[in-house]
Parts: sequence; structure tokens; C-alpha cells
Amino acid sequence: MNFEMLGNFGDFVGGIAVVITLAYLGYQIRQNTKEVRNNSIQALLERSIHLFEDNINSPLPEILDKLDNGLTINQADRWRLEMFVRRNFQLYELVYLKHKECRISQQVMDAYKRRMLATMERQYFADCWPMVKQFYTEDFANYVDSLEK
Repeated sequence: MNFEMLGNFGDFVGGIAVVITLAYLGYQIRQNTKEVRNNSIQALLERSIHLFEDNINSPLPEILDKLDNGLTINQADRWRLEMFVRRNFQLYELVYLKHKECRISQQVMDAYKRRMLATMERQYFADCWPMVKQFYTEDFANYVDSLEK
């Protein structure tokens, strides 16, 4: 066995090591992507839970009940309602942006889209959205407007 054969053998072993390293790197990237998505979903669910808790412990259920029964609400309740819409749509915008960045799956996006559409069916949304849409990214505001149609 001469030096040339040893050099060729070293090149061969080195090539195999590169292929193994690339395969392992690909595996690690897939695992990391999965972990990032899971963390994004967990963070969104935690925010959603906090929103629900806040809404339950606020005067909001009574405000919505008044509106559903055709009653009028005072100015303070209008502000509460506007903040409710803004806060919920801030979460929806976050979901929308995370989906565009491929950080959450289409399935998660579809679930939040159904929640958003349920909110958009209410008259209070139609009353509030024109006033608050300026607070969101233009892309998201256009997305919401396209859903409204």
C-alpha cells in the first residue's frame, strides 16, 4: 500500500463522513423546525387562554349580552368593546404573521381563522373594525377585509 492509495482511501472516508454529517444536519434542522412550531403553538394557546380568562372576569359578557338583545351601551362599555376587538385581532394578526413565516401549520391557522370569522359575524365587529384597522399591518388589514366580503 503506497501513499497514493492511502490518500485515495482518506478521500473516500472523508466523503462518507461529509454525507453522514449532512444527513445528521438535515435531521437536526427538521427537529429544530418542529420545536419552533410547537413553541409557537404553545405560546398562542397560552395567549388565547389568558384572553378567555380576562373576558370571563370582565364586564364583557354583559356588554355582549346587551348588544345581542338590541340594548344600547354607554361610552365606557363602547371603549371596553373596542379594546376587546383590538386585543383579539392583535392575537389574530400574530397568528397570521406566524403562519406567513411558516412557524405554525395550516391546521392551526384554520382554527384561528374560524375564531376570527365568528367574531367578524357580530355587529359590534362591523361597528369597530373601520375605526381600529389602522392599528394593524396593512397586509393583515387587507386579509381581514378580504374575509369580510
